[in-house]
Amino acid sequence: MKQKILIIEDDLNAARRIVLLCREMGHDPLLARDGFTGMLLAKRLKPRLIISDTAIPGMDGFELARRVRNHDELRETAVVAVTQTVPAHPAANQPNFDAVMTKPLEDERVECIINQFCAEVAEVA
Repeated sequence: MKQKILIIEDDLNAARRIVLLCREMGHDPLLARDGFTGMLLAKRLKPRLIISDTAIPGMDGFELARRVRNHDELRETAVVAVTQTVPAHPAANQPNFDAVMTKPLEDERVECIINQFCAEVAEVA
């Protein structure tokens, strides 16, 4: 089932790679380069999954995840953090994130995350 996936990433190479993987998997990727734009797109488009770098311009990924969780229409949206640091990073302990990925991103890990959070909807529907 084709899902909307919002990628919020200011590293253009990482963003392009995630977008390409989403398309190859049959999903509809959307890209924002900063947290404020990402939040606006999330509210308007209501994606199934948000993959957000934690260190993005404007509103960081931690604040973005908190706002997503507090927005009634986005409560079912999965939010995955992307960070430069090891999984011991505080993002791993944030209740607002459903999962954490570390850079450099591995295609297999990104595909696994996409399958995990986008396949759930297909099974329930």
